[in-house]
Amino acid sequence: KPGRPGLVGKWAKTPEKRVACKWQHPAPFLNNRAAPVVGSEIVSRSAAGASDGYSLTGPTMAPHRNRPAPRRSGKVRPTTGRVRGALISMLGPGGAEGKRVLDLYAGTGGLGLEAMRHGAVFAEFVDSDRRRCAQITAEAERLGYGDRCRVHQARVERVYARLEGGYDIVFIDPPYADDPFEDVLGRLGEEGSIVNDDATVFAEHGRRRELEERYGRLARRSVRNYGDTTVTVFDATAAPDDAG
Repeated sequence: KPGRPGLVGKWAKTPEKRVACKWQHPAPFLNNRAAPVVGSEIVSRSAAGASDGYSLTGPTMAPHRNRPAPRRSGKVRPTTGRVRGALISMLGPGGAEGKRVLDLYAGTGGLGLEAMRHGAVFAEFVDSDRRRCAQITAEAERLGYGDRCRVHQARVERVYARLEGGYDIVFIDPPYADDPFEDVLGRLGEEGSIVNDDATVFAEHGRRRELEERYGRLARRSVRNYGDTTVTVFDATAAPDDAG
């Protein structure tokens, strides 16, 4: 009966009355169960709004609660528009203008593409999932950045030798359960690494995870919390003097 959540009204005996008599719980699934993932077409808007035509592809919800979900190669957790906009603002007045960008564990590629939209001249994306890499490539082409973007389907720990280097901005956004920060930040902080002096490195992780103050050349600048997401910001500086 209407007004009693969690129940579904009985069907009418005639097909003509079924639509009028059947009612649905306001939530898409009963008993508070999570919606299964069945595809890759959910749209996440840019922080600047829908008017710029910028969209990101990710997993969609199943249209019916009884439809089984296929197996997935990995979780996609697109960074929200609010966080993407906040990261760009942390770059200062010039934003990403004229910068070279590296997006590790790229997922939908939202962070790197956001930087391109704000004036970056080049971006490389790394993700191990073939389908997501194809989506990033297609989105970069659609936005007119195809000739200034390069996508690698590879595990991050195996791709360093193939990267062009000279990056001014690095985004690191792995699945929270993986926690590869010691290795990744350690490599980026090495002398002669692929990041430029004065580069900015953004590490996105769970709120309970606290990163070190320094990884070689990378010195922690700030820590920002956005709900369950934390972003730790590092600046590339001269390595500390061990002799001192």
